[in-house]
Amino acid sequence: MKLESQKYLKKRGIVMRDEQTPFFGEEAIDTESGRPVWWDGYGWSYVNPIKSAGFERIFRESRAKRPLLLVKQERPENIRLSYAQQRLWFIDRLEGTSTEYNIPEALRLRGELDAEALERAINTIVERHESLRTHFAEVDGEPAQVIEEKLRIEAPVEDLSGMGEREQQERVKAALRREWEEAFDLGRGPLLRMRLLR
Repeated sequence: MKLESQKYLKKRGIVMRDEQTPFFGEEAIDTESGRPVWWDGYGWSYVNPIKSAGFERIFRESRAKRPLLLVKQERPENIRLSYAQQRLWFIDRLEGTSTEYNIPEALRLRGELDAEALERAINTIVERHESLRTHFAEVDGEPAQVIEEKLRIEAPVEDLSGMGEREQQERVKAALRREWEEAFDLGRGPLLRMRLLR
């Protein structure tokens, strides 16, 4: 069976996607038989798993119903740490602030960037996800989660546009090193930060 993605057939002519993992229900073409095939999570099948599993009916019924509203949940006064959070808290208390679990991520963006819009987008995500507004505190000798009602993440901009390319690269490397080396305070938060280099 030789496969070609329907998505790429429409956009670019025949392009193979062997290097990418297909997603559930992705359609492709078996070029030997000319028949469509679908990825069912285990392999390529001539049966569409979405139709056969009744997902289309469930989707139609769910759209017909009134969408569920997000409701703020009642929470206990002290929220216990998850096992992963307990591990971080223990290491932090044992060894002091550490950069061991920092996960810096650098993205290169090309073209025009609206920095204010990017900051608003990041803060919309932070507003939606409690885990991004959480830090830890000790209550009666036990660690607990503290979820901030509101938290704003600033996106300071460092302008490198007046420098030569070599100097820009050095400044970018230095900024990455700083992010690796600057520890987070688990007891104060936030446990997320961002920086823009222009």
